[in-house]
Amino acid sequence: MRLLKILLVVILIISPFPIGYFLLEQSFLSSAKPHLFHGDLLKTDIPDTYCPAGNKAFFDIPEGSLKGKKIFYYDTLIGGAGLPVATLLFIHGNRTSSYIYHDVISRLQEKPSPPVRLVALDLIGFGLSDRAPFPISPEEYSETIRSFTTHLNLSDILLVAHEWGAPLGIHALLSTPERVKGILLINSTVFRLTPADTISYSYKLPLFGYSPVSALMPGVLWGKYAAYSIFTPPTLSMLIKIDVVKNLAMGSHPRTGGPKDAEVLFYENHLRSKENIRNARHLLKQAACFNEEADPSCEAFIRFINENMNEKWGPGGLNIYVSAIFGDQDMLSDPVMIDKWKTALPQMEDHVRIIRDAGHFLQKENPEAVSEMILEALSAIQMAPAPMEDIVPETPIIELNEETLNEGEGL
Repeated sequence: MRLLKILLVVILIISPFPIGYFLLEQSFLSSAKPHLFHGDLLKTDIPDTYCPAGNKAFFDIPEGSLKGKKIFYYDTLIGGAGLPVATLLFIHGNRTSSYIYHDVISRLQEKPSPPVRLVALDLIGFGLSDRAPFPISPEEYSETIRSFTTHLNLSDILLVAHEWGAPLGIHALLSTPERVKGILLINSTVFRLTPADTISYSYKLPLFGYSPVSALMPGVLWGKYAAYSIFTPPTLSMLIKIDVVKNLAMGSHPRTGGPKDAEVLFYENHLRSKENIRNARHLLKQAACFNEEADPSCEAFIRFINENMNEKWGPGGLNIYVSAIFGDQDMLSDPVMIDKWKTALPQMEDHVRIIRDAGHFLQKENPEAVSEMILEALSAIQMAPAPMEDIVPETPIIELNEETLNEGEGL
C-alpha cells in the first residue's frame, strides 16, 4: 500500500495533466462550506496554541483592492507590570503565518522582560485570514499593513519581520516612520542584487528559499511541500532530501520521525485552496524582484524603500535600533547582502548574528536565539534617550533678562 501511495505521488508530480490530480484538486482544494473555515483551515483544526486565549480578533480592510477582507490578529500584553515600553509587531513571510513565531513568543513569556504590547497578524491568503481573491502584489500587502497599524494606533514599534515580512512591513511603516523604534530582521532583504554584486559562497538555500521544485509541485501537494520546507533543516543529507516524495505521501515527517504533530498538520492545511496556493506561488516567484533580473512591476516598491529608509530611520533621521539574525545556509546571510543593510542603516553594524548550520526559518530552527535578539532590542529601546521634542520640562523655562533678574533680587 505504501509503495502504491508513493507511486501515485510520483505520477502526480511528473505528469503534466494527470487525471488523478485533476480529480483531487476539484474535490479537495475547493470548500463547499466556507463558513466552516478560517482561510483554508477548518475551525475545528486550529491548534489550541495558535494564539493567546481570548485574544483572537479580525480586522476588516477598509479600502483598496482588498476592501472587506478580514485579517486575523491578536493583541496582548507580556512582561512586567507597567506601561508598555514598546509594541512588538510580528510579520511573517511566505508559506507561513503568525504561528511561525509561536516558539519565539513562548520563550519571551518565560523570561523576565519589560512590559510589552505584542501584536501578530496573518497576511491575507495565509493562516486564519481570508483567502486571497487574486495574486496579491507587494504594494497591496503593504497597504493592508498600513491600514492595520493605523487602526490599532500602534506606536513605539519594534518590527520583527521574516523574509517577505520585512520589505512589506518596512514599506508600510515608512509612511509613518515616527511609529517605529526598532527593527529585527530575520533572513530578509529589501535590496536588489546587481551585476556588480558577487555572492561569496555556495548556499543550500537561494534567495527567499525559492526552489524550482515548487513550480513543479501540483496544487494538491503544495501545503505539504510548504510544511516540508519549514521543518526540514538545510543540513540534512541529500538522501533524506530525496526522500521528500515519501514524506509528502506518507503519514510521517522528518521533524517527528513518526505521525505528524498538530503544528506540521497546520502548515500542510493552511494552503489548500486554489486561491491561496496561487497567491503563495505568485509571492514566491516575486522573490525575483530582488535579483538582478528583476520583475519591473516591483521597481517602484523597492525604490521607495531604498530611497526613504536611510533618510527616515538612519543616523541622520530617527536613528532607530536595527538588528538582524541570519542562517548561514541562507543566501541572505552572504556578506554582500549584509553590507547593503549596513550601508543603508549603519547603526546595525554591531547587531548582526549568523547562526551556524541554520537555514531560512530560524523561528523554528533556533527560537532561543531569535528571542534573545528581541530582548536585546527591547533593552536598547528602553534605555534610548527620548527625542528632544518628546521631553516636557517639569518646570517652566524662564528666559533670563534684566527684568527677571531684578525680580529675583527680592527672593
